[in-house]
Amino acid sequence: AIVSSQTGLTGVVQSRTYLGDKIEYEVTFGGQLLNIVRFNPADDEGVSPGTTVSISIAPADVRLVD
Repeated sequence: AIVSSQTGLTGVVQSRTYLGDKIEYEVTFGGQLLNIVRFNPADDEGVSPGTTVSISIAPADVRLVD
């Protein structure tokens, strides 16, 4: 989940691209640029670039790709 916050593990949103059934975010976290995809986002979800966010990942939601 991406939550607008300044607690826990934090990153800064660099870009947000709304694509209808998903939103793609680029977030700088620990000096690295992470690409985060949110499928079927809530209608009111929209974290703007420049926002500091808290990042959490449920282990069951992690997918590793080659």
